Amino acid sequence: MKVSPQQDAGVPKILVLVDGPISYSMDANARFSVHTALEALETDLTAPVKITRAHRQTDPYADRRDPPPIARFRFDDPGFDIDAYDQVWFFGFLRQADGPQASLSDAEIEILFAWMERGGGVLAMGDHENLGEALCGRIPRVRSMRKWKFDPGSVSPDNAPPIDGPNRHDTLVKGNSYIDGRGRDQGRLYTFDDESDDQPMKLEVPEPHPLLTTRDGGTIDRFPDHPHEGEVVVPKDLTQRAGFGGKSLEYPERDGERVAPVIVAWARVLDDHTDESDINKYRANPKSFGAVGAYDGHLAGVGRVVVDSTWHHWFDINLVGLPRNLPLTSGDKRKHNGFLDTESGREHLDRIKQYFLNVAHWLSPPRKQAAMSARALWTALRSYPLVEELSPRMTAEEMGRATLAAMPYLPGRSGATRWLTGLIPELKISALKAAPGLDDEAALVGAVVKQMLGESPERRFSRDVPSDDRLAALVAEGATAGSDVLETKSASGLAAAVKACLPRKS
Repeated sequence: MKVSPQQDAGVPKILVLVDGPISYSMDANARFSVHTALEALETDLTAPVKITRAHRQTDPYADRRDPPPIARFRFDDPGFDIDAYDQVWFFGFLRQADGPQASLSDAEIEILFAWMERGGGVLAMGDHENLGEALCGRIPRVRSMRKWKFDPGSVSPDNAPPIDGPNRHDTLVKGNSYIDGRGRDQGRLYTFDDESDDQPMKLEVPEPHPLLTTRDGGTIDRFPDHPHEGEVVVPKDLTQRAGFGGKSLEYPERDGERVAPVIVAWARVLDDHTDESDINKYRANPKSFGAVGAYDGHLAGVGRVVVDSTWHHWFDINLVGLPRNLPLTSGDKRKHNGFLDTESGREHLDRIKQYFLNVAHWLSPPRKQAAMSARALWTALRSYPLVEELSPRMTAEEMGRATLAAMPYLPGRSGATRWLTGLIPELKISALKAAPGLDDEAALVGAVVKQMLGESPERRFSRDVPSDDRLAALVAEGATAGSDVLETKSASGLAAAVKACLPRKS
């Protein structure tokens, strides 16, 4: 989606940095490309983002993208302003042993950490062993939320999982068939290119989290699979210091307690990897391990962090199939198509793309989140089913109930009052004496809906979106009107709390 200059101020700006063989290209040879994931973010109608692509070296498959990825990127390059970005996403491949130029320097770490302290959001990942160590392994918070070090002779529990052997983190789900060299179907066996079919792995999601919640209130519990992933962990020591001569707490306190990272999704190695069933890597020990970790730095006044066990959850080869120039270990040509091969696969892909969007929303500063939420609401009102269901004759509460039923969850937000706290980020629901009920929230959301529907009603079916400033004004006007009505009907204190967060009229 193209973003107008009027909207640009409210659009999250993401710098994506990759290294080694990782590419942004659609080139058939680009086995490790993030093209599909980033394209999903840039074309989403409800919450567009602005992405700048950079490479630590040069993109090995640079295509005719305009503008091309920034080559040989460094955070301390003259003229680079990290404050022009809300988030930095790291997809790291190289190891520290690949040379000093591969790793972030001390000066770059200082620039990055100071920006994280000011609220910058970070996404970081590698793969098995110490892949990604050079780019990510020394970033404060990131360094302790994931295993980045690997010693092939070590039995330490802190050692990252290996590429081979029974202790690897193999999340593959068996493909449909194995076609041998003579064209004979040998049944369902594990092969390497099972990672490129339409069969996802199942995540264990202990509690709903904004990163893994769909707009219709469902849970994102399917991810692309891969035969050797890394591991996300909860830091053992929250008292570490980082940056500025060790003057800053890596995990600062809030109300006397440190805000700790959490694992929000677990992956599983299935128990049927045997020497007979797995002709790819043979036996694997069944286990669960951390797949997605999250640090809610906003609770402590700093930036948020998300880490992933592998970039294969984001790569084209795992989403839209094996490049056609690569040989098939299974002989199953459908694995060139990935999740696009079947209707069920496409449904899985749509939900996985929602995870990407959730990451972009959740890592954004609160004001950018509010702009994304307002735009999501505006778009929902002009899309099925709300464009048919809403009527000017409905009360605000009826409109609010219909809206919450049609789109109960915002991108990157879950739990009670997900709409109000999304539209009004300063609203602290925890400060209320009693939790607001659905009727109260529906009345306030409905009042905002009425205000938005009253904006240019002759363009009810237009997809044109007002500026972020205008959307913010519509939210404030609607919430104020709704609060006036609610104050006479409810004792929850929600109306007063909402009004306290809104701009005062001069």
